[in-house]
Amino acid sequence: MQAKDITLDTPPRDAASVLLLRDGAAGLEVLLMRRHANSSVLGGAYVFPGGKLERSDSDHAMQARLDVPAAALHATLGEASLSVDFAAGLFVAALREAFEESGVLLATQAGQP
Repeated sequence: MQAKDITLDTPPRDAASVLLLRDGAAGLEVLLMRRHANSSVLGGAYVFPGGKLERSDSDHAMQARLDVPAAALHATLGEASLSVDFAAGLFVAALREAFEESGVLLATQAGQP
């Protein structure tokens, strides 16, 4: 299959992706998802799980479920121009989208390691 050059002219949206890696018997393995061939955007392309930021991702109620304070997540991104709530929302979006798209739930029961 030969790759095609594709020009996307849609405006960028706030989004987050997750890069999931593991050590496999033959070396490093990377989780990629194949977009549906009939998708209007990048149909058939292999992508990392992820998607657009939803308003609720930046809610304090969602952020309270994270095991790392929002300020620490903000610092991890190294993007000083982003608000703390927005930065933490990107982490929530990445976790939510990974579960929605791949079924991988990166979570533990409250109070459990």
